[in-house]
Amino acid sequence: MYINDYDKNPNEIKAHKFCVAPMLDWTDRHCRYFHRLISQHALLYTEMVTTGALIHGDHQRFLQFNPVENPVAFQLGGSNPRELAVCARMVEDYGYDEVNLNVGCPSDRVQKGRFGACLMKEPELEEERLTAAGRGMILEVTRQTMEDDPGNATVIAPSGETFEVPLAEREPGIFAGSAETQEIGLYQIGNGTLTALAHVGPVNAPEFADTVSTTEVLQPVTEASGGTIRRLETGLTGAVSVPDMVAVRAGAETAGRNWIGLRTTSDSVLRAVSRVPLFAGFLGLALLLLAMGSMWYREGR
Repeated sequence: MYINDYDKNPNEIKAHKFCVAPMLDWTDRHCRYFHRLISQHALLYTEMVTTGALIHGDHQRFLQFNPVENPVAFQLGGSNPRELAVCARMVEDYGYDEVNLNVGCPSDRVQKGRFGACLMKEPELEEERLTAAGRGMILEVTRQTMEDDPGNATVIAPSGETFEVPLAEREPGIFAGSAETQEIGLYQIGNGTLTALAHVGPVNAPEFADTVSTTEVLQPVTEASGGTIRRLETGLTGAVSVPDMVAVRAGAETAGRNWIGLRTTSDSVLRAVSRVPLFAGFLGLALLLLAMGSMWYREGR
Protein backbone atom coordinates (compact mmCIF):
# COMPACT_ATOMS: atom_id res chain seq x y z
CA MET A 1 0.00 0.00 0.00
CA TYR A 2 1.05 3.58 -0.58
CA ILE A 3 1.79 5.08 2.82
CA ASN A 4 0.99 8.75 2.26
CA ASP A 5 -1.99 8.32 -0.04
CA TYR A 6 -3.46 5.50 2.06
CA ASP A 7 -3.59 7.79 5.08
CA LYS A 8 -5.54 10.36 3.05
CA ASN A 9 -7.93 7.96 1.36
CA PRO A 10 -7.83 4.27 2.39
CA ASN A 11 -10.14 3.33 -0.50
CA GLU A 12 -7.86 4.72 -3.20
CA ILE A 13 -4.54 3.04 -3.90
CA LYS A 14 -2.28 4.10 -6.77
CA ALA A 15 -1.38 1.71 -9.56
CA HIS A 16 1.74 1.85 -11.74
CA LYS A 17 1.88 0.81 -15.35
CA PHE A 18 5.53 -0.19 -15.15
CA CYS A 19 7.37 -1.61 -12.13
CA VAL A 20 10.77 -3.21 -11.56
CA ALA A 21 10.05 -6.35 -9.55
CA PRO A 22 11.88 -7.15 -6.30
CA MET A 23 14.80 -9.46 -7.06
CA LEU A 24 16.76 -11.02 -4.24
CA ASP A 25 20.47 -10.12 -4.25
CA TRP A 26 19.89 -7.80 -7.22
CA THR A 27 17.61 -4.82 -6.56
CA ASP A 28 19.69 -3.22 -3.83
CA ARG A 29 20.05 0.57 -3.64
CA HIS A 30 22.91 0.62 -6.16
CA CYS A 31 20.90 -1.34 -8.72
CA ARG A 32 17.82 0.81 -8.09
CA TYR A 33 19.84 3.99 -8.66
CA PHE A 34 20.91 2.58 -12.02
CA HIS A 35 17.30 1.69 -12.86
CA ARG A 36 16.19 5.23 -12.01
CA LEU A 37 18.67 6.58 -14.56
CA ILE A 38 16.89 4.47 -17.19
CA SER A 39 13.32 5.36 -16.16
CA GLN A 40 12.14 8.41 -14.23
CA HIS A 41 8.61 7.19 -13.47
CA ALA A 42 8.78 3.41 -12.94
CA LEU A 43 8.02 2.08 -9.46
CA LEU A 44 11.16 0.43 -8.08
CA TYR A 45 11.07 -2.38 -5.53
CA THR A 46 13.70 -3.32 -3.00
CA GLU A 47 14.78 -6.91 -2.72
CA MET A 48 12.65 -8.84 -0.25
CA VAL A 49 13.78 -8.32 3.36
CA THR A 50 12.48 -10.46 6.21
CA THR A 51 11.11 -8.95 9.39
CA GLY A 52 13.77 -10.78 11.39
CA ALA A 53 16.54 -9.13 9.38
CA LEU A 54 15.15 -5.66 10.13
CA ILE A 55 14.40 -6.23 13.81
CA HIS A 56 17.45 -8.27 14.80
CA GLY A 57 19.97 -7.32 12.10
CA ASP A 58 21.57 -4.18 10.70
CA HIS A 59 18.34 -2.43 9.67
CA GLN A 60 20.15 0.66 8.37
CA ARG A 61 21.90 -1.43 5.72
CA PHE A 62 18.53 -2.59 4.37
CA LEU A 63 16.56 0.65 4.80
CA GLN A 64 18.96 3.34 3.59
CA PHE A 65 18.31 4.57 0.07
CA ASN A 66 18.92 7.59 -2.16
CA PRO A 67 15.93 9.97 -2.48
CA VAL A 68 16.59 9.92 -6.23
CA GLU A 69 15.15 6.39 -6.25
CA ASN A 70 11.60 7.57 -5.45
CA PRO A 71 9.05 6.26 -6.08
CA VAL A 72 10.36 3.12 -4.37
CA ALA A 73 8.53 0.33 -2.55
CA PHE A 74 9.93 -1.82 0.26
CA GLN A 75 8.98 -5.50 0.19
CA LEU A 76 8.63 -7.29 3.53
CA GLY A 77 8.63 -11.02 4.12
CA GLY A 78 7.04 -12.36 7.30
CA SER A 79 3.95 -13.83 8.93
CA ASN A 80 3.96 -12.34 12.43
CA PRO A 81 1.51 -9.40 12.51
CA ARG A 82 3.34 -7.65 15.35
CA GLU A 83 6.72 -7.89 13.66
CA LEU A 84 5.22 -6.75 10.35
CA ALA A 85 3.66 -3.74 12.08
CA VAL A 86 6.99 -2.78 13.67
CA CYS A 87 8.84 -3.13 10.37
CA ALA A 88 6.17 -1.18 8.47
CA ARG A 89 6.66 1.74 10.83
CA MET A 90 10.42 1.54 10.31
CA VAL A 91 9.93 1.60 6.54
CA GLU A 92 7.57 4.57 6.81
CA ASP A 93 10.02 6.48 9.00
CA TYR A 94 12.72 6.09 6.37
CA GLY A 95 10.50 7.70 3.70
CA TYR A 96 9.54 4.82 1.42
CA ASP A 97 6.48 5.32 -0.79
CA GLU A 98 5.01 1.86 -0.36
CA VAL A 99 5.09 -1.16 1.95
CA ASN A 100 4.67 -4.40 0.03
CA LEU A 101 4.00 -7.75 1.70
CA ASN A 102 5.32 -10.84 -0.06
CA VAL A 103 2.44 -13.31 -0.33
CA GLY A 104 3.21 -14.76 -3.74
CA CYS A 105 6.76 -16.16 -3.79
CA PRO A 106 6.55 -19.97 -4.25
CA SER A 107 10.20 -20.88 -3.55
CA ASP A 108 10.99 -23.52 -0.93
CA ARG A 109 13.43 -21.17 0.79
CA VAL A 110 10.69 -18.59 1.34
CA GLN A 111 8.09 -21.12 2.46
CA LYS A 112 10.45 -22.44 5.13
CA GLY A 113 10.27 -18.98 6.68
CA ARG A 114 6.46 -19.18 6.66
CA PHE A 115 5.87 -16.35 4.26
CA GLY A 116 5.29 -15.96 0.55
CA ALA A 117 2.72 -18.06 -1.30
CA CYS A 118 2.25 -20.44 1.64
CA LEU A 119 0.38 -17.66 3.49
CA MET A 120 -2.59 -18.39 1.23
CA LYS A 121 -3.06 -21.59 3.24
CA GLU A 122 -3.45 -19.52 6.42
CA PRO A 123 -5.99 -16.79 5.57
CA GLU A 124 -6.72 -16.27 9.27
CA LEU A 125 -3.38 -14.46 9.59
CA GLU A 126 -4.78 -11.71 7.39
CA GLU A 127 -8.44 -11.89 8.36
CA GLU A 128 -7.97 -11.79 12.15
CA ARG A 129 -5.78 -9.11 13.67
CA LEU A 130 -5.62 -6.97 16.81
CA THR A 131 -3.40 -3.89 17.03
CA ALA A 132 -3.06 -1.04 19.51
CA ALA A 133 -1.08 2.19 19.71
CA GLY A 134 -0.64 5.09 22.10
CA ARG A 135 -1.28 8.61 20.84
CA GLY A 136 -0.31 10.90 23.69
CA MET A 137 -2.39 9.60 26.61
CA ILE A 138 -5.01 8.05 24.29
CA LEU A 139 -5.01 4.28 23.76
CA GLU A 140 -6.28 3.33 20.31
CA VAL A 141 -7.38 -0.25 19.58
CA THR A 142 -8.08 -1.67 16.10
CA ARG A 143 -9.62 -5.09 15.44
CA GLN A 144 -9.76 -6.68 11.99
CA THR A 145 -12.10 -9.65 11.77
CA MET A 146 -14.61 -11.48 9.59
CA GLU A 147 -17.08 -11.61 12.49
CA ASP A 148 -20.09 -9.31 12.69
CA ASP A 149 -19.32 -8.17 16.25
CA PRO A 150 -15.99 -8.91 17.95
CA GLY A 151 -17.18 -7.50 21.30
CA ASN A 152 -15.23 -5.22 23.60
CA ALA A 153 -11.46 -5.22 24.00
CA THR A 154 -10.15 -5.99 27.49
CA VAL A 155 -7.29 -3.75 28.60
CA ILE A 156 -4.91 -4.35 31.51
CA ALA A 157 -3.21 -1.15 32.69
CA PRO A 158 0.38 -1.02 34.03
CA SER A 159 -1.01 -1.01 37.60
CA GLY A 160 -3.04 -4.17 36.91
CA GLU A 161 -6.38 -2.41 36.66
CA THR A 162 -8.69 -3.90 34.01
CA PHE A 163 -11.21 -2.00 31.89
CA GLU A 164 -13.15 -2.47 28.66
CA VAL A 165 -12.85 -0.53 25.39
CA PRO A 166 -15.95 -0.74 23.14
CA LEU A 167 -15.16 -1.49 19.51
CA ALA A 168 -17.36 0.09 16.84
CA GLU A 169 -17.33 -0.74 13.12
CA ARG A 170 -15.29 1.88 11.25
CA GLU A 171 -15.53 0.16 7.88
CA PRO A 172 -16.38 -3.37 6.69
CA GLY A 173 -14.23 -5.81 8.68
CA ILE A 174 -12.52 -3.09 10.74
CA PHE A 175 -13.60 -2.24 14.31
CA ALA A 176 -11.91 0.46 16.38
CA GLY A 177 -12.14 2.09 19.76
CA SER A 178 -10.14 4.40 22.01
CA ALA A 179 -9.88 5.30 25.67
CA GLU A 180 -8.22 8.12 27.58
CA THR A 181 -5.74 6.73 30.10
CA GLN A 182 -4.26 8.11 33.30
CA GLU A 183 -1.20 5.86 33.63
CA ILE A 184 2.04 5.95 31.68
CA GLY A 185 3.43 2.58 30.71
CA LEU A 186 2.76 -0.66 28.86
CA TYR A 187 -0.85 -1.76 28.31
CA GLN A 188 -1.98 -5.30 27.43
CA ILE A 189 -5.00 -5.54 25.15
CA GLY A 190 -7.00 -8.68 24.48
CA ASN A 191 -9.95 -9.66 22.32
CA GLY A 192 -10.93 -13.27 21.90
CA THR A 193 -7.74 -15.27 21.45
CA LEU A 194 -5.72 -12.29 20.20
CA THR A 195 -3.52 -10.06 22.35
CA ALA A 196 -1.50 -6.91 21.70
CA LEU A 197 0.80 -4.57 23.60
CA ALA A 198 0.97 -0.79 23.40
CA HIS A 199 2.91 1.88 25.26
CA VAL A 200 1.03 5.03 26.29
CA GLY A 201 2.74 8.27 27.23
CA PRO A 202 6.39 9.33 26.97
CA VAL A 203 8.89 6.50 27.00
CA ASN A 204 11.30 8.22 29.43
CA ALA A 205 14.15 5.89 28.61
CA PRO A 206 17.14 6.23 31.00
CA GLU A 207 19.39 7.45 28.18
CA PHE A 208 17.02 10.39 27.63
CA ALA A 209 16.62 11.31 31.31
CA ASP A 210 19.66 13.63 31.27
CA THR A 211 20.93 14.43 27.79
CA VAL A 212 23.26 17.33 28.73
CA SER A 213 26.88 16.21 28.86
CA THR A 214 28.84 17.29 31.92
CA THR A 215 32.20 16.64 33.56
CA GLU A 216 30.73 16.72 37.07
CA VAL A 217 29.84 13.02 37.11
CA LEU A 218 33.43 11.80 36.59
CA GLN A 219 35.14 14.69 38.36
CA PRO A 220 35.29 13.02 41.84
CA VAL A 221 36.80 9.84 40.38
CA THR A 222 39.49 11.66 38.41
CA GLU A 223 40.45 13.90 41.33
CA ALA A 224 40.73 10.93 43.71
CA SER A 225 43.03 9.09 41.32
CA GLY A 226 45.12 12.14 40.45
CA GLY A 227 43.87 12.28 36.90
CA THR A 228 42.07 14.83 34.78
CA ILE A 229 38.93 15.02 32.67
CA ARG A 230 38.62 16.99 29.45
CA ARG A 231 35.78 17.86 27.10
CA LEU A 232 36.45 17.21 23.42
CA GLU A 233 35.62 20.32 21.41
CA THR A 234 36.04 21.56 17.88
CA GLY A 235 38.92 23.94 17.33
CA LEU A 236 39.18 27.04 15.17
CA THR A 237 39.64 24.92 12.05
CA GLY A 238 36.53 22.88 12.76
CA ALA A 239 38.48 19.72 13.64
CA VAL A 240 38.06 17.98 16.99
CA SER A 241 40.80 19.01 19.40
CA VAL A 242 42.29 16.00 21.20
CA PRO A 243 44.91 16.53 23.94
CA ASP A 244 48.38 15.07 23.38
CA MET A 245 49.40 12.02 25.41
CA VAL A 246 52.74 12.51 27.20
CA ALA A 247 54.66 10.07 29.41
CA VAL A 248 55.51 11.61 32.81
CA ARG A 249 57.46 10.46 35.86
CA ALA A 250 55.78 9.30 39.04
CA GLY A 251 54.78 12.27 41.18
CA ALA A 252 54.90 14.74 38.27
CA GLU A 253 51.96 16.74 36.99
CA THR A 254 49.56 14.64 34.97
CA ALA A 255 47.92 17.33 32.87
CA GLY A 256 48.62 20.63 31.13
CA ARG A 257 46.85 23.01 28.84
CA ASN A 258 46.88 20.79 25.74
CA TRP A 259 48.23 17.51 27.08
CA ILE A 260 47.40 14.62 29.39
CA GLY A 261 50.20 12.73 31.13
CA LEU A 262 50.53 8.98 31.52
CA ARG A 263 52.56 8.06 34.58
CA THR A 264 55.22 5.40 34.14
CA THR A 265 55.03 2.44 36.52
CA SER A 266 57.22 -0.53 37.32
CA ASP A 267 54.63 -2.99 36.05
CA SER A 268 56.77 -3.55 32.96
CA VAL A 269 60.50 -2.80 32.71
CA LEU A 270 62.62 -2.87 29.55
CA ARG A 271 65.82 -4.80 30.35
CA ALA A 272 67.56 -5.12 27.00
CA VAL A 273 67.15 -4.78 23.26
CA SER A 274 68.62 -7.28 20.80
CA ARG A 275 68.86 -6.77 17.07
CA VAL A 276 69.01 -9.53 14.50
CA PRO A 277 70.20 -8.55 11.00
CA LEU A 278 67.91 -9.89 8.32
CA PHE A 279 70.21 -9.42 5.34
CA ALA A 280 72.46 -12.36 6.24
CA GLY A 281 69.47 -14.69 6.46
CA PHE A 282 68.07 -13.62 3.09
CA LEU A 283 71.54 -13.95 1.53
CA GLY A 284 71.90 -17.48 2.86
CA LEU A 285 68.46 -18.40 1.54
CA ALA A 286 69.35 -17.01 -1.89
CA LEU A 287 72.57 -19.02 -2.02
CA LEU A 288 70.71 -22.19 -0.99
CA LEU A 289 68.14 -21.71 -3.74
CA LEU A 290 70.94 -21.06 -6.25
CA ALA A 291 72.74 -24.26 -5.25
CA MET A 292 69.55 -26.32 -5.52
CA GLY A 293 68.79 -24.80 -8.93
CA SER A 294 72.27 -25.61 -10.16
CA MET A 295 71.96 -29.23 -9.06
CA TRP A 296 68.57 -29.57 -10.75
CA TYR A 297 69.97 -28.03 -13.95
CA ARG A 298 73.00 -30.35 -13.98
CA GLU A 299 70.93 -33.49 -13.36
CA GLY A 300 68.58 -32.49 -16.12
CA ARG A 301 71.41 -32.39 -18.65
